[in-house]
Amino acid sequence: MPALARELIAHRIDIFVTSGSLAALAAKEATTTVPIVSITSDLLAVGLVSSIAHPVGNVTGLALLGTDLSGKWLELLTATVPNLRRVAVLSDTSRSNDIQVDRMSAAASRGVQLIPLKARDAAGVDAAFTSAAREHAGGLIPVSSPVFAAQKRQIVALAARHRLPVMYEHRDFVDSGGWMSYGPNLDEVYRHDAAYVDKILKGAKPADLPVEQRRSSS
Repeated sequence: MPALARELIAHRIDIFVTSGSLAALAAKEATTTVPIVSITSDLLAVGLVSSIAHPVGNVTGLALLGTDLSGKWLELLTATVPNLRRVAVLSDTSRSNDIQVDRMSAAASRGVQLIPLKARDAAGVDAAFTSAAREHAGGLIPVSSPVFAAQKRQIVALAARHRLPVMYEHRDFVDSGGWMSYGPNLDEVYRHDAAYVDKILKGAKPADLPVEQRRSSS
């Protein structure tokens, strides 16, 4: 991603729009002058901005607050799956999801055990579902990850094959045949993202546009 970001900067672009923390950090590393509008879980926590209200620098955007929602994912999953005792939590090895996993651990009620699984590509996702079945998981939650978003159809198909209830962050997994989701409405998020781009192209500075925190669910 850093190489791709530098390549785009070489084209003398007017504005950078990024999705996910890895892309946003690569863009920020590539330029301190080109405005960056980022959509990621927590711009402040990953170091993209120094303040939510006053971002400073050349970055602003929308925080999806996946960290805050992760405990709710477990709560809803255990509320809808009878006698759920073992829940697999799928993390992306290419990025840190420790906070989301910690929030789920804190939200786990007595008698509910979390089974940590890791994956970084399609083969890893397939292996993770095999492990979840072997560990007798009664449900699964994939944490926020661009890898898992890219493997959406595979994950939905594996969940059906293993007859495993899976709680997703975004509705597009459900639209692809997944079971249940709770998180920001991405159509709405990108419309708001376009509004940031419009303001900046009309002369506004990213430092003067507070980061918007999205808690709406779908």
